[in-house]
Amino acid sequence: MGTQLGQQISVAFAGALAFGVYFATLLSCFRWLLFADEGWKRRRVINWPLVGVTSFIFGINVVREAWRLH
Repeated sequence: MGTQLGQQISVAFAGALAFGVYFATLLSCFRWLLFADEGWKRRRVINWPLVGVTSFIFGINVVREAWRLH
């Protein structure tokens, strides 16, 4: 395996690992944004602008990763 190919594989693996950690953290954030602290009951008041910004940042990251792997 050439040095260039090995380096590309290492970078892709590290990026995928970091994105997986980011995705797990995102799901945890959505849990606390949408559900109350006592179990899985929906919050009475949901901060929709914050949910929207969080979703937007996630969408931008997905597009960036797809573009980088292209």
